[in-house]
Amino acid sequence: MTHAIQGPQTGAYAPFTREFEAYAAQREMMRRLNQAYGWRPKSSPWLLDANDWEVAKHIRLEYGYPVPPWVLEDPLAPVELDKAFRAVTKRLTRVP
Repeated sequence: MTHAIQGPQTGAYAPFTREFEAYAAQREMMRRLNQAYGWRPKSSPWLLDANDWEVAKHIRLEYGYPVPPWVLEDPLAPVELDKAFRAVTKRLTRVP
């Protein structure tokens, strides 16, 4: 269902993005059920506690899609913050 409502996506990272969004929606539903009812999944239990990087690694290993540069391994690590800042400023300088 999640894939059906995402609409068309194009570009080099479109397959990764579609899978990532589907996993993110599934993870959010799992977390809500866990918080409200203490429910734990029998299939894909790793997803309940997974962060974005763990989901990205899973997608890379399971489907072979490359992980886009904007998915950061440890978002608060100084090297990752520097990388994110460089990516943002590079895009800002290209805006007409």
